[in-house]
Amino acid sequence: MAVATTVEAAVHEHEREVREKVAEYVAAYEKRDIDGIMALYADGAELTLEEGTFRGKDAIRRVFEWDAKLSPTAQVRDSGIGLLVSGNVAVSERVISASAEGIPYEEPTATIYEFDDDGLIRRHVSYYDKLALMHQIALRYPGIRGRIFRRMTGYLVAQGRKGLDVPTS
Repeated sequence: MAVATTVEAAVHEHEREVREKVAEYVAAYEKRDIDGIMALYADGAELTLEEGTFRGKDAIRRVFEWDAKLSPTAQVRDSGIGLLVSGNVAVSERVISASAEGIPYEEPTATIYEFDDDGLIRRHVSYYDKLALMHQIALRYPGIRGRIFRRMTGYLVAQGRKGLDVPTS
């Protein structure tokens, strides 16, 4: 029985460390601290987003620099399952509140973090609906560009919902 208790304690300690690493990532992300974010990634890490898969720290850094430039503010809050940890893997369901060109939007995301034995992120995958995000921004975008933007995203959203009985709010 003592061996099982020791193993359980080690597992809980390891999962606590993974939770702390994810919390460090979220804190650095919210501050838009690129160096802080990059310190959490392994050299051969892989980041997969709606925009594509980026391999290596240089490519990943460019993604976070682009993201911080596009959306200089970001706040992250748990939703749904929050954060689940098993071994070296953490899965989160969160909402990122941010702004692009001063226009606020909310981005529901599901994210998988895989850590290496040194506690660094080796694989990071975030799932979100880029079109819905762009449509949120388009709905608030001013002027003629806003009207064009709304028509484009509205058309694409409508095509994606074609044949689906969508409830109105």
